[in-house]
Amino acid sequence: MKEGRKFGVAVVVASQGLDDFHPDVLANAGTKVLYRVNYPQSRKAAGFLRTRTGKDLSEELEQLPVGNAHIQTPHMPGARRARMLRPEA
Repeated sequence: MKEGRKFGVAVVVASQGLDDFHPDVLANAGTKVLYRVNYPQSRKAAGFLRTRTGKDLSEELEQLPVGNAHIQTPHMPGARRARMLRPEA
């Protein structure tokens, strides 16, 4: 991932568990989208997000309703909560 990023290669990795990925993969991810995560993984997942106030998001990650996530891009000073909407039929 480190080498590909400098050449503009985008990689999407997704799983229901953080342990499925090597720590280097997680550390080099640019955009992060975190849905509900149960304890104790919520503590680890919250460490990948920044907040403007330095707040720990682990408890909030444990309580996220279906369709909600915390999103952060490299250009954002802090993670934001977002709600995913179903496309209209």
